[in-house]
Amino acid sequence: MLPATPATPPPPPPYSSAASAPLSSHFDQDEFARDIFGYTLIPSFWLDSDFIIRQVSDSYLTFAGGRKREEIVGLHAANFLNQNTVPSLYIALKAIRCADKSRRPYELNNIVPHAINTTKLRVVPVYRHGHLRCIQMELQDTTLEYQKQLDLQERIEANEIFRLLVNTAKDYAIFMLDSDGNVATWNQGAETLKGYTRDEIIGKHFSIFYGQEDHAKRTTQIKLEVAIRDDGVECRANHARANVVITLVYRERTLIGFSKVTRDLTEKRASEACLFAAYEEASELKSEFLTNMSHEIRTPLHVVNDILDYSKLASGRFSISSDIVSVSDIIQSVLQSHQHSKTSSTKLEAILDPKLPKTAEGDSLRYRQIVQNLLSNALKFTEEGYDQVNATLQEEDGDSYQVLTEVVDTGIGVPDASVGSLFTPFTQFDNSASKRYKGTGLGLSICKGFVELMSGRIGFRPNPNCQGSVFYFTCRLKKVKQHKLVNAVQDGLEITAVDSPVLLFKDMKLAAINTRILLAEDNLINQRVNFLRHSIWYFSNWCSRS
Repeated sequence: MLPATPATPPPPPPYSSAASAPLSSHFDQDEFARDIFGYTLIPSFWLDSDFIIRQVSDSYLTFAGGRKREEIVGLHAANFLNQNTVPSLYIALKAIRCADKSRRPYELNNIVPHAINTTKLRVVPVYRHGHLRCIQMELQDTTLEYQKQLDLQERIEANEIFRLLVNTAKDYAIFMLDSDGNVATWNQGAETLKGYTRDEIIGKHFSIFYGQEDHAKRTTQIKLEVAIRDDGVECRANHARANVVITLVYRERTLIGFSKVTRDLTEKRASEACLFAAYEEASELKSEFLTNMSHEIRTPLHVVNDILDYSKLASGRFSISSDIVSVSDIIQSVLQSHQHSKTSSTKLEAILDPKLPKTAEGDSLRYRQIVQNLLSNALKFTEEGYDQVNATLQEEDGDSYQVLTEVVDTGIGVPDASVGSLFTPFTQFDNSASKRYKGTGLGLSICKGFVELMSGRIGFRPNPNCQGSVFYFTCRLKKVKQHKLVNAVQDGLEITAVDSPVLLFKDMKLAAINTRILLAEDNLINQRVNFLRHSIWYFSNWCSRS
């Protein structure tokens, strides 16, 4: 007897009793908009056309350190954003101007310099009938993406340097074979050692380098199959002895070919003449490499200047000039020029010995360059704490002064294994925290050369008080003849010196109180930018007319 056919199950009940009702009767558009603004996963806030903050997401409140929504909404952008917020007022205004000019979303990468994480700002202007309605500001953590770009750039640079070194090596025949043993690459050393040009050999089987006896013994097949390290005899036209290394090359566990390196052992390097020739050749290759860098790499001009300074120092063509030096003035000037380079949580200061001479004779430009290099390094690797420049009069005799200058920081410090090579050219210690800081590795080497030309010495020690570094150097400065007259002139100049930029800034703010400015400007965005700019200076009332 067949089982009874089960009854058709009833349809599932609706999700709610209101499911069949029209959507419009229960859809709260205001609540829906608040959800979009409040719960977006991207830290965001929205400004109206008057730059008033109208909405802010929960994710931005978390990003901003747990601020409350009522503390932010309703504020003018100039009253909320400053140099310590993310984004800063300057960055926000720059992005808004660019977005409004192009009428398209605008992005700024790495908007927080010297921060551990990298942040991207995206500005989306919204228009209604051709007029700016509101501005959406989005923040995105791009640390992983930025690190991938750095790693890719590092690999590309490493590959290019490796290719350059391989192609220009003259003492080694270095070439690649494909999986069948045919020549795929050919360097200058291979051309010299093997006697074949690149056009003649590419695509030929490497058995062409062996004689009939080796062919009969299947020497080439054995070499490829076993990839042995062979210190024996390689047959050439002149029967010269050679050292040969063959290595298997894999890509994703698949054999793609072989690398073959041959060194001719008949070239003797023991005599003084051969050693001198090798040194000259190495110097020529180094100069060629430096020349290529100065023409090819896309880095700031100061990198090229470092390379040129090092090249002159290494060749002995650098000379020290002699002019009037004021150690205190130079240090104060360097500190002033580096104020913009420090982080907001870093204190930059100088401690100057009152016994320092007001004037001395030496190379002021090179002394400044040494202090600038050391302080730039300290600021670059210090996220918080302090960077300090100290100068002390160590010795004084009838003809000269010896000055000790120290640059002290609370940065990441130097690994013990790297201390011995700090002043070696092209050397940068391997530290994951410093990968994003690029450079030539010449700065400390150049400083060492300048210090030695100034009859001094340079060194390093860990910061004795906390984590960080102390780089110090001494220099010998001559006493100035008729120094009393020079000091008198300098004292007169100090009396007539103008106020510092900080004092001028304070004076400007005082002068702005109860002062009105009339601005004639027909562009709405420019009007608002100028409004923000003048509000920073505390101009209380000003008018804009088009």
